[in-house]
Formats: sequence, C-alpha cells, structure tokens
Amino acid sequence: MQLNIRKNPAEEAERERLRIESEFKSHIKIMPTFCKTAKAFMARAGWNYMLFENKTGIDRKTYYQIQREELEYPEFETVLKICVGLRLNKEERNELLRLTGNDKRTARKHFIHLYILDEYDIKTPSDFNDVYLRLYPREPPPFKNDGR
Repeated sequence: MQLNIRKNPAEEAERERLRIESEFKSHIKIMPTFCKTAKAFMARAGWNYMLFENKTGIDRKTYYQIQREELEYPEFETVLKICVGLRLNKEERNELLRLTGNDKRTARKHFIHLYILDEYDIKTPSDFNDVYLRLYPREPPPFKNDGR
C-alpha cells in the first residue's frame, strides 16, 4: 500500500497512522493476553479479590490490574503464585506463561519451575520453596514471601 500524499503530507500520514492504530486495537481485542487468560481461569474457579489474595498471597492491586487488563508483563513469581493457587494443569500453566512476554534469558529458570510444578505435589508457595531449596540450595528461593 502506498501513502496517498497529495495536498498535505503530514495530514495524510496522520490519517494513515490513526487507521493503523485503529486496526491494531481491533486486532488486540481478539488476541489472547496474559490478563484475559488469567481472568478466565480465575472466573472458572469462582475467584474474587479475597480468594485471589488468600490463595496466591498477591495483593488486591494486582488482582484489579488483571481484571482491568493492565498487567502486561507480570513478574514470574506472580505468574507462579497464580498457577499454584489455581492449581492449573500443565497445558494451562504453559499457556499462561507463554503469554507473559518472558524471553530466553529466563528459560532455564522457567523450565526448572515448571518441572517442579509438574513433578511434585505443590499446593502452596511454601511447598514450592521447600522443593526448590532441596534441589538448588545455593540459589535464592523463587517466592520471597511464602507465608512462613
């Protein structure tokens, strides 16, 4: 497509930018995102903000950021807490993690965390830290505040 630059090039370029932005907004509404997916999992479990805080140890502010679809790049610890709290299966966890925007730099850590979730009976962040520290005693545990 060529820009139709006739009388006012700046005006034509601005119109084209607005059209592109409008199409992008329409496109993004149908794309799965971390927040949309997390919201769907929380709705399925019947979670409100009190259950969210109780099951994950994550504050109410984060709950509302997810509900308003404002949490674009959540911390990995946040995603893990949601996965553990919701007791998501392997496919659901992988889908949620894929949508977080994390990259290859964190791949080793993510692989280890997913392995622990898959292979051990993890019910709480404290359970996760116990297993992690047994396997990797020289590394800090992933959950900073695990309720101990």
